[in-house]
Amino acid sequence: MSSFILTSVLLFLPAFAVGVFVLKRPLGKRSLGFMLAFSGSFLLSITITHLLPDVFHGHQHWLGVVVLAGFFLQILFDVFSGGVDHGHHEMTHGHTHNHSHAHPSSLSLWGVLPAVYLHGLIEGVPLFYIQRFDHPIVLAIAFHGIPVVAVFANVLKNRGLNFNVRLILIGLFALMPVVGMALGGALSTHNQSVWVMVFPALAAGVFLNMSTTILLESGHEHQYKWRRLLFVFAGLVLGLMFHLN
Repeated sequence: MSSFILTSVLLFLPAFAVGVFVLKRPLGKRSLGFMLAFSGSFLLSITITHLLPDVFHGHQHWLGVVVLAGFFLQILFDVFSGGVDHGHHEMTHGHTHNHSHAHPSSLSLWGVLPAVYLHGLIEGVPLFYIQRFDHPIVLAIAFHGIPVVAVFANVLKNRGLNFNVRLILIGLFALMPVVGMALGGALSTHNQSVWVMVFPALAAGVFLNMSTTILLESGHEHQYKWRRLLFVFAGLVLGLMFHLN
């Protein structure tokens, strides 16, 4: 139980604190880009060196289909969220090359919220089976949540919502991985052993999509490419250090 509480605090508190901060003072595009580059690289490194080996350690090859399903599920989330759940930030500036996500209406917000919350829920479910608050997958999700909540907070601010409403929506966002972790505990209590395999595989597909998308989008803006490359390598090296330990 103590590990569950510590993991919950680690997942919730940084995301909520950054979300509240950004509601009052938005992050600059450069800072956000650096944070995304680091978190995307770290998440990719941890997914490949930790999560995927755990998924396939029992030689259950059919789980490859579940990983693929997670990858395409993230694409579906992106359709509704405009890419907020992987830190895509064109929406925060009120313009985009994709006109399907350009109109800042309440209708588009109804697409953003379910996609972002379901994304966070899926992230959290496998964490119950890890049972360690200092596990690199927990840290990778916590790191990833910081730039994403910054983008999410900007999106909410651009919708002209009441500050208290925005605060509640930010709190729910930060809480979703914790709810997912609790759901993982409920599934394990009912001896649904198949879900112990399915949810980590699904999350692995989601993470592969997110991290590669973040890194590819970071490469499109060449003005800061060398500095961003340093953050990419920093995330990669940190992930490999966890693997070597």
